[in-house]
Amino acid sequence: MRKSVFQILTAAVLLAFVTSCVPVAPSPSGTASPVPSAAEPTTAPSTAVAIPTPQEQTVVPTPTPAGPTPTPAPTLDFSKEPPLDEFSASIAVPDFLTEEQQDLYRRAHCVYLNLFGVTTAFVDYMGDPPRQIGSSDTVVIDEMTYTFSYGRYRKWADFDALVHAVFTEKFWNEHNNSVSAVGKPWILFREYNGALCYLETQKGQGDYYNGNFPDEFRVEKQTEEEISFTLIGHYSPVWPKEGETSEERNARLEREFEYTLEFPIRMVLTENGWRFDEFHSGLVDEA
Repeated sequence: MRKSVFQILTAAVLLAFVTSCVPVAPSPSGTASPVPSAAEPTTAPSTAVAIPTPQEQTVVPTPTPAGPTPTPAPTLDFSKEPPLDEFSASIAVPDFLTEEQQDLYRRAHCVYLNLFGVTTAFVDYMGDPPRQIGSSDTVVIDEMTYTFSYGRYRKWADFDALVHAVFTEKFWNEHNNSVSAVGKPWILFREYNGALCYLETQKGQGDYYNGNFPDEFRVEKQTEEEISFTLIGHYSPVWPKEGETSEERNARLEREFEYTLEFPIRMVLTENGWRFDEFHSGLVDEA
């Protein structure tokens, strides 16, 4: 009997303790509201949850590739480009061409000489002195290192307009695009982010070309839409013969040549005017 009374008292104490621990929401009057019974639904107080506003995104600019940022080029009249240097302006031209066609021949010769002659780097010397010499700004395209142009035609749009003002698309693709010995694309001049860049290659020029004798020309076909003719260049060894001094060698080169080479040239009339579909230079194409 004593044990039962003790158990009853212990249970009462525990019940009172649990009851005192139940949180009671305050009533509007400030007095404690009664604890709802199990039959009554409880309503959780509404709590305003602060929704964070999205932070303004920071735009990270795309890194600029290696090389100069292309700058707008001045307006160019590509019927007069490139400006001819003294050599290009004085070369022999076919007398069976019109003055306009002769001017096109001179300009085509200048472009051909600078793009496909001694070195592709001469592209920066056409028209104006280069803006920067010995540039090391390069970009790797198709696993090949290209150098950015700093010349008059450093903007690809200007360069593209220049070559197509004198050559056909067929000629340009044949000379600018090829495949390397290991099967990789070999493109001499190409566009990168609006800028002109090129593979630095060396071709050299003829050691035997005798510039004392102007090129000669022989017409092969001449119609309203096509003109085909042969370029004849003159050649002599540049070193003195046995027992010949340098002065005697120079006098001989001015007096005579030893042999000639012939090259085919073809002009076609396109929707944009006359263009060269085949072209050569006696100075750089002897080998």
